[in-house]
Amino acid sequence: MRLTNHGTRTTRTYIAETLREAIITGELPPGEKLRQDQLGAEFGVSAAPVREALAQLESEGLVVHAPNRGSFVAEITERELREVLAPLRLHLERYALDRAVESGRDKLCDQLAEVVAQMDAAARRADLRAVTEADVRFHRTLVEAGGSPQTSQLWGSIQWRLRVQFQGLGDPARRLHRITEEHAVLLEVIRAGDADARYAALDEHIVQAVATLLG
Repeated sequence: MRLTNHGTRTTRTYIAETLREAIITGELPPGEKLRQDQLGAEFGVSAAPVREALAQLESEGLVVHAPNRGSFVAEITERELREVLAPLRLHLERYALDRAVESGRDKLCDQLAEVVAQMDAAARRADLRAVTEADVRFHRTLVEAGGSPQTSQLWGSIQWRLRVQFQGLGDPARRLHRITEEHAVLLEVIRAGDADARYAALDEHIVQAVATLLG
């Protein structure tokens, strides 16, 4: 994982992104110890940006720090996914979506449509990482359009843990086009303007999808 050209991103951001992807894909499994000196050698950097990257991942719930033991990849249980993370995400996105629709449904739908187009293009070229990034961007756009910084902060604190579980429970590479279709359907329901249909679609997309994956 030696540091390479990472454009305008800071060293800390680049390290955090690389480690985050490794955690989500399972390359770094739950319980794996993250040694600062070893990571510093692998990335070819000093301890400071590694420490900052680990702190960022800890704030996202992907890393836990145990006093006198060090940092480890966080373990996320199916129970936590089913009973806490998915319902909380649904509640946050429903609240944000209601606010976003009230302030400008057409503008929101135009933004989401652009993301769905990007997702579709990525699926056509079988680019799993780009589809995943577009998926995150779709929901972040939805949440931020609600105009509530607190909601956005809470959403950001759980969304990466959800993705770790989704990656472990299913095979996203085989679902690329279905992922795109699911977001296209959700977009059309939002565009139609029926609140009850919108709530049902969000529930299907977030909570029922988890139930299906968990069997």
